[in-house]
Amino acid sequence: SLIGNRPVIELRINERDEPFRFVLDTGSGISVISEETAARLKMTPITRGGFAKGIGGNGRFEIVYGFLREVEVGEVKIRNVPVYIRKFHSNVTRVDGYIGLALISKFLTTIDYGDQTFSLTKKDSEGAITVKNGISVPLRLTSSGFLSGEVVLEGVENPLNFIVDTGASVSVISDEVASLESVSSFERGARMRVIGAAGVTEDVPSYLLPKVSFGTHSRTSIAAIALDLDMINEASGFEQAGILGGNFLRNYRMTFDFKNSKVTFEPVVQEP
Repeated sequence: SLIGNRPVIELRINERDEPFRFVLDTGSGISVISEETAARLKMTPITRGGFAKGIGGNGRFEIVYGFLREVEVGEVKIRNVPVYIRKFHSNVTRVDGYIGLALISKFLTTIDYGDQTFSLTKKDSEGAITVKNGISVPLRLTSSGFLSGEVVLEGVENPLNFIVDTGASVSVISDEVASLESVSSFERGARMRVIGAAGVTEDVPSYLLPKVSFGTHSRTSIAAIALDLDMINEASGFEQAGILGGNFLRNYRMTFDFKNSKVTFEPVVQEP
């Protein structure tokens, strides 16, 4: 199902009967579970130490590591899945965890926002999907495990690197991009409260971007918020100017081909 523009998937953990609700999060390299989920599973952290970078709060959260013995997504079983265990700063949508890239990178992964389905296919299996009308856009994997692609914003001459993030309900531009003369005029009056992995940020300015293009795909009137992405850029290896979130991605069926570093987009809502 789709909750707040984010794909939520039911899966089973450690052969338990009751399903757990996870957000598919291409903005995270590693999977994450809440402290409550860890308690339900009677998990003990294996190790803790250091900090991971994230949106919100002071931009970092303590790393507490655990392992899930087995994760079952439909017919697919994945064993020994490493996870971060952390506090979820808001859980109105009752989510138990987030599926990160490491869990799905061995598969062709398709998210169809139109019919709200999610599939994992082994690369070489007979059922591997061929995408007919899709257009492929190259992706780069940053050193910190984000997927990044080139985005063009109306009013900004050069393409910008954006993280492709199914776990973000809204798109993001960096403070630097927001301060450009050609972009600052798109600011709206509304201020937002943003909840991220590292905490909560109040009073965040919001923008209405007239046109956002990813490859040959374009959408008009995309809402975005401006955040300080310095923490994320410290770890990413090359500059990220924003995040392409669910309010853009929900218009497509997307197939991630991690092996060949590309994502294929097919519109499920006609483009303007």
